[in-house]
Order: sequence, then C-alpha cells, then structure tokens
Amino acid sequence: MKRGMTLILSVLVSAVLVGCGQQPSGQTVPQTPETTEAAAHVHVYTTETVPASCTSPGYVLHSCACGDSYRTDEVPQLEHTYTRSRLDATCTEGGGLLYTCACGDSYIERTSPPLGHDYQQAEPVPPQGNQRGYTENVCTRCGDTYRGKFTWTNEAMGAYFDDAAFIGDSLTYMLFQYNNSVHPMGNVTFLCRGGVSVHSLLIGQRALTYRGKEYAPEDALKACGAKKVFIMLGINDAPWAGVDKTIENLQEMVRRILEVNPDMEIFLQACSPILKSAEERTMPNNAYYDLNRGIEALAKEKGYHYVDITTNLKLPDGSLIPEYCNDSFAHLNPAGCEVWVNAIKEYVYEENLYDPE
Repeated sequence: MKRGMTLILSVLVSAVLVGCGQQPSGQTVPQTPETTEAAAHVHVYTTETVPASCTSPGYVLHSCACGDSYRTDEVPQLEHTYTRSRLDATCTEGGGLLYTCACGDSYIERTSPPLGHDYQQAEPVPPQGNQRGYTENVCTRCGDTYRGKFTWTNEAMGAYFDDAAFIGDSLTYMLFQYNNSVHPMGNVTFLCRGGVSVHSLLIGQRALTYRGKEYAPEDALKACGAKKVFIMLGINDAPWAGVDKTIENLQEMVRRILEVNPDMEIFLQACSPILKSAEERTMPNNAYYDLNRGIEALAKEKGYHYVDITTNLKLPDGSLIPEYCNDSFAHLNPAGCEVWVNAIKEYVYEENLYDPE
C-alpha cells in the first residue's frame, strides 16, 4: 500500500514539472493518454506590448513557447499623420497637394486641371516607295510624340486599285482628273457624273457612263469587272431629302449593287466638307457631319468599309480648308485630292488590305 502511494506522488510531481509537455530530466513518466493530455494544457506565457499605429490597433500579446497566444488590452488604431507637399500640373495630370503618411498611405487634392500637351510639328518625313511619310508631333513639355498626316508616293499601292471603281458626283470627277494627272491609284475605273445623287440614280433619272454607254450603278460595275467599289454620294441629296432618307437610299443602292455583284467589296466614303461661306446656300457642315455619321453607322451595321477622308481636309469648325478648294463650294483642287488619296491609302494600310508582296 505504501509503495502504491509513492508511485502516485511521483507521477503528480512529474506532471507539475513538465509544463507544456516537457519531461523532467532523469524521470520516466508512463505515457498514458491521461498524462499526455494533462501535460499539453499547462502553458507558460510571456507578454509583449504591441503599440497602436495608423495601420493597426495596439494590444498586449500573450505567447507560450508551444505557439498558443491571445491578445488583451486592445486600443484603437491611430489616425494617419500626413505631411503635405505641392504637385505641379503636368500635361496629363492636374496640380495640387500631395498628402503622405509615414506608413505609405497618401492621397492627392487636385487644385488645378492638367495643362494638356503642347505639340509642335517637326520636319515632315517624306514617303519612299511603299513606305509612308508622316509628320512627327512632339510635346514641348513632356516629350510625348505622335505621328500624323500620313502621305504616300504615287506608286504606293497602285496595283490595289486595278480592280477598283469609284462611284460619285462632281466631287469624284475632280479625283478622276487628279488621277489622270499623277496616277496615284493607277488603272482605277471612275464611274462619276456631275450633279448625280443617290435618288436620281435609283429612279433611273440619271445614269453612269462606262465606255460610251450609260448604266445603272450595279450594271456599270458588272460591265467594268470591278471587285471593289468606293462610293461617295449624298452631298446632293441631304440638303433637300434629309439625312435619314439619304442613308435609306444609299442602303438600297448598295443592296442592288450586291444583288448583281454578290462578291463586290463595298467602301463607303465620307462626303467632303464644304467651305464655311457655302453653308448658307446648301446646309451647315454639322448637317454634313450627321450625314457622315449615318454613312459610318450603315457601314458598321452591314459590314462594309467606311473611309473617313475628311480628317485632314477640315478646319476645327468642320468646314473645308480653303487652300484645298478650287471653287466657292466643296470641289477639291489637286492638293485636296492628294489628301483624299492619302486618306484612302492610309485606311487600306491600317486595315491590312494590301500586301505589297
């Protein structure tokens, strides 16, 4: 009986000395589930005070060597302490005040708008062969650059237009004369006639001439064997028929073209702007702008090409640049026709429609 009591006392003393499961040196404790579980729950904690900051609250951390821990005495997170510095406006970002905390948090209070780029045009790079020329525009403040006003040699892409035809009114006739002079589009076919409108061609009041014979547009294209057609019509329709009716008639014309020429590739061109002084006797340039947006929407809806030739032909107010006009209306001189051709070639290039190889 005395021997049994001695063994029990020995086990209890060992359990007290263990602390988180550690066995006292030189002792052998029977490894039963009861003694192991009891030893694992005796923790010895140390404390550490973690101060509050502007990114986290403060607290006292109690940690045991076994990995167990808990927190007490929590205090709220502190407010950020910002230092302020001034930011000057740049081309793309407004000026203002920058508030920065030591923790890395920051915010900007804008007090002025961006300056915007101040571009100056460098010396134009001329086109060579099938390589386009361009103007380099450089910002005097930040050095940002972009290229614009792309130009092409007369020889570039010439073969692309061998199976193309242009349908239009007297505006297109000016392009016909220009092509006969400098041949920027080679052997392209022109089916144009002064004064024609989409309406007059649809009802058969006017016709297009090819090799001395008159045809409806769809039949003229079949006769000349064109595979792609560039259409610029509507400037003679919109002032009296309105934009919506003009677009409706243009859609019908293209439908008829495709009915007779199902593989025809369709290019709808924006109508040229007119001189500011001509707006009173025709219609405002903003109405022609609406016409062109309607042509663009039609092309997008039906999957046709839309070629905006107007970008480099107009002033900021949308009217035709006088230096490109040969009369008091909208007909382009050779310099204006060159801009027109360059716009078409640039579209063909950007859309990867021409392979010089």
